[in-house]
Amino acid sequence: MGTSTMNFGLFNLMPRRDTSKSPQQLALDSMELCQMAEQLDFDTVWFAEHHFSNYCMIPSPLIMSAYCAARTKRINVGPAVLVLPLYEPVRLIEEIAFVDQISDGRLQLGVGGGYQNYEFRQFGRDLKDGPAMFSELLDMIEMAYRTGEIHYQGKHFKIDHTPIGLQPQQKPMPQVYVAGLTQDISIQERIARNNYVPFIGQHHRPASTTLKSKEAIAKIWTSVGRSPEDMAFATQRFIYVTKNRNEEIKAAENIRYTLRLGAGLRANAEQLDGAMLRELPFRDEPSLEEIIEFSPIGSPERVASILAEDFQLLNPTHVSFMFQFGSLPHRSALRSMELFGTEVLPMLSSSAHHSAPTVAAGRHSAAAGLS
Repeated sequence: MGTSTMNFGLFNLMPRRDTSKSPQQLALDSMELCQMAEQLDFDTVWFAEHHFSNYCMIPSPLIMSAYCAARTKRINVGPAVLVLPLYEPVRLIEEIAFVDQISDGRLQLGVGGGYQNYEFRQFGRDLKDGPAMFSELLDMIEMAYRTGEIHYQGKHFKIDHTPIGLQPQQKPMPQVYVAGLTQDISIQERIARNNYVPFIGQHHRPASTTLKSKEAIAKIWTSVGRSPEDMAFATQRFIYVTKNRNEEIKAAENIRYTLRLGAGLRANAEQLDGAMLRELPFRDEPSLEEIIEFSPIGSPERVASILAEDFQLLNPTHVSFMFQFGSLPHRSALRSMELFGTEVLPMLSSSAHHSAPTVAAGRHSAAAGLS
């Protein structure tokens, strides 16, 4: 891994596969995971944003970030990600700044362009306009925090001169992570020029597939005169630590469920009963055996070995873990996190296969060397 510092994050999707669980209970369960992440000295807790289905019960990751900040003391909080094209610019800009203020500067800002046509339609947006709308929103966020005002005339948004008195505590703005949009070269160039953090989902796949994405992004950094050696890089992984073989299979089934729902939404092929998505197989989907083979699922020793290989190949600066997915019981997710902290982390730290990844203590560690 070299000498780079790696931070760990907790990703909260908050799905509702089990309809006996209320959204309130899902949020309480999620918060208990966040508090454990702080105890384990994770760097950031992340909250997804999705709408109109049981795939995710978080319509506002900024609200969840504020809620989490009030129930924790040190850990960073952030959306993963704000789907920028779905927002009204000025309100969003004020709310980002407000959450950073009330969290005492603990906000990390994850942003993206969105990928679910189903959500865009319900908001009266066109998915094909997503990248352009994303760029205009990011223009205005940067303008507001760097100049204290907005005056913008774009294709999709036109804002008369508006002073923005509410500013983030972090100056000029929180660290920015960008997910998706890997096919848009102009956006990737912008990420590189601004030293934002590319956020790539590895999920259930081997590290070699994610390495191709990282190498493509690194070439773009070189093309704009930035050294790839200075590029921060964040990934995301399903994880389940257990000493029970039957639980491995159950975890893999819940990962496959999550993948099936996401694939249907991405392909604009979702089928719903009310707000409940039907679980539909997709083309070339992985088997349960393949999910287990390539995912950090299983004994602490096996999980540590897979992660050590990931870290050696990808050298990420931040890894976001999803400990709860599908209808995986809350207590099982907590137990998995506990095993990760008590058994997996010590093995990673003493691994002879790579320099020890460190979970940086204290606030703002994700931003170190990135701004």
